[in-house]
Amino acid sequence: MCNTALKATHTGRHSDEAAAAGSSLFVSSQVLVVPKDSSIFGAEHGFVMEVAPATALLHQAGAADWYLGSSTYGLQRQHQEFNDPEDMPQRAVWIGEENFFLGDKYNNLNVNNNIICSKNDEESVPCRFLEFVNRNKKSARRRLSGNISNSTGCQKPMEDLINLLPDECLYEIFRSLPRARDRCAVAAVCRRWLLLQATLPRSCLKASAGNVSPQSGPASSLQAESGSRCSVEEGEERVERQPQWAIGDLTRKLEGRRATDIRLACIAVGTAGRGGLGELVIKGGHGVPVFKSVSDVGLTAIGVSCGALRRLSLWHCLNAGDEGLVAIGRGCRLLEKLHLLKCPEIGDAGLKAVAEGCPLLSNVSIDSCKKIGNEGLKSVGRSSSSLVSLSISNCDVGNEGIVAVVSGCRKLKKMKLEKVNINDAGLEQSPCLQELRSLCISACQGLSDTALQVIGESCKQLRVFSLLNCEAASDVGLKEVTKSCLALENLHVEGCSGITHLGLKAALANRGGELKSLRLNNCSGVRDKGLTSSDFLLTCNALKSLSITNCIGVGSGCLGMVGRSCPSLEELDLSGLTGVSDRGLKALMQQGVGMQLRKLNLSGCVKVSDIGVCAVARQCKSKLRSLILDGCTRVTDRSLKVLATECQGIEDLDISKCAVTDEGVEVILAENGKWLKSLSLAGCKLITDKSLYAIGNGVCSDSFWALNVKQCPGLSREVLDDFETRFFSVLLCRSC
Repeated sequence: MCNTALKATHTGRHSDEAAAAGSSLFVSSQVLVVPKDSSIFGAEHGFVMEVAPATALLHQAGAADWYLGSSTYGLQRQHQEFNDPEDMPQRAVWIGEENFFLGDKYNNLNVNNNIICSKNDEESVPCRFLEFVNRNKKSARRRLSGNISNSTGCQKPMEDLINLLPDECLYEIFRSLPRARDRCAVAAVCRRWLLLQATLPRSCLKASAGNVSPQSGPASSLQAESGSRCSVEEGEERVERQPQWAIGDLTRKLEGRRATDIRLACIAVGTAGRGGLGELVIKGGHGVPVFKSVSDVGLTAIGVSCGALRRLSLWHCLNAGDEGLVAIGRGCRLLEKLHLLKCPEIGDAGLKAVAEGCPLLSNVSIDSCKKIGNEGLKSVGRSSSSLVSLSISNCDVGNEGIVAVVSGCRKLKKMKLEKVNINDAGLEQSPCLQELRSLCISACQGLSDTALQVIGESCKQLRVFSLLNCEAASDVGLKEVTKSCLALENLHVEGCSGITHLGLKAALANRGGELKSLRLNNCSGVRDKGLTSSDFLLTCNALKSLSITNCIGVGSGCLGMVGRSCPSLEELDLSGLTGVSDRGLKALMQQGVGMQLRKLNLSGCVKVSDIGVCAVARQCKSKLRSLILDGCTRVTDRSLKVLATECQGIEDLDISKCAVTDEGVEVILAENGKWLKSLSLAGCKLITDKSLYAIGNGVCSDSFWALNVKQCPGLSREVLDDFETRFFSVLLCRSC
């Protein structure tokens, strides 16, 4: 090669432009480096080498001899000192040849047959050639291609000959790579090779390649990956190793612009030899170009290469369709959980493939997938006998699909139906739901009291029941459910105008002694004037959590009765009850409720003032952990001072839009700063920069994580920036 290149140079077949200034050369007395920009390097003359920092110079430490060239290929010597080790040349390692040192500049070289001479020194140097990379060069290495006989000196990129092969031939080559490390290296060459590797089934890989010994080489590596019997012995007992790809202990989450087919292909190839992919979450979202989002190509790669996948979540994947889910169903037979949210191109065919191909499927959640209908649910009912949890929201599903699932999935324990086109006939098969523990029915306008009666008679093991925004439901249906479901512990009724205080009285009479949680939200028919003390008396002694929110008919009248009948109450939410006043809070606390109360939400209770808050503080004392007073405009510094002395240990405090000042903030932080985890001062118009300084000095808890100071006009931008820099950097250091 050297003789050919020298001959080409000597005969003048290379222009001066071919040796344009590029990288410098350090030349020893034994060898010479020719710059890679020189066109004497044809496609057949390129060599790959490693570049490593020089640890010592050839002649003496700290100095080197440089040879500078010009367009006449002359050679000149220059002596240079190196004071900074960073300025020292690098060493280029060429396997089989000597070490070379690179510098920063060159002009030209004088070539005479096989000898290159120096103008200032008659010293002759044997010629060697080496392709090299600049020490400080940031850009990628240029491909060396072109013909040395090209008189123009232009370098035209040559297409890789291997890429002229069809995919079938490349498949045959790639399947001969037994080790996961080798397959990852091949996949890093180009996108085509990556996608080919990602869609190469594991069963097609050869067990050995070449003359590699199976005991220590790639063959044994493949055995470990594929789950073959390994010759690992402990005493006389042979040990079976689980395949690496089947462990499934890896989790990957792609969001926004990171969710692409290329990344999925990389995950498919890279996780095979590292424990296997067990959970995959893909979140598209707004702002992501449709043509760049995840499609069937990426899902197919996952289906082919990730056989250990057990949990798959696809959110806002606009390009993903049935073809991708079909590949998942064929390749990921260990899949247990499938969550689809706003995937408009996924339909019944994809859901059918997953249901039929994944016998272990136990959790299915489908939300806003318009192409999924009754046929898909029929497949689930026929094939997914292990289904435990089903959630269908805002899909084109009717009675046929629901009946198929209810009758076929006898192990179902949790079910949610939201905005689906079903009526009372859709729940005729409810007697099959003997194992149902939790049921949520939301915005199903076709369901009436008849369906609720069937549910009550059939679901004897029901513990959690939620009835949301069902206008046709009334007190009769609620009474039947609470009468028959003897194991009911949690009851949630929201947006049902047909349910009044009469239905609530019946529910408390039937299951009041067993209820642990009761939530009433936006029930305009419930009024405290229709409730008496006898309705509550000794009926809710097991109740731990009570939430009565946004019920315009409920005020302070029933709070005293709640206090007498709920001695074990730990959580109380009265947000949005504009009729609740200080009198009602005092009556509630006088019944001893505060002795166990840990969380209290009074947001939006505009009639509550310092009197009510002080009554709560004196009764709850150190048991209280969370207090929300958002929008209680009558609360002032007086409440904060009482809270500081009586409720030491409070962790979450929300005093947004309250009439508090810097004085109150300083007091509460001085006494409770060591326990505080979150603080909200949003909309407090009377606080100033002093409060920020108090927060910085008073909060000592390592678990403090949230601070809200939005819409506080008394805070200056300068102090906010300084506070953010100092305080949150301290929190960051604590977490490290």
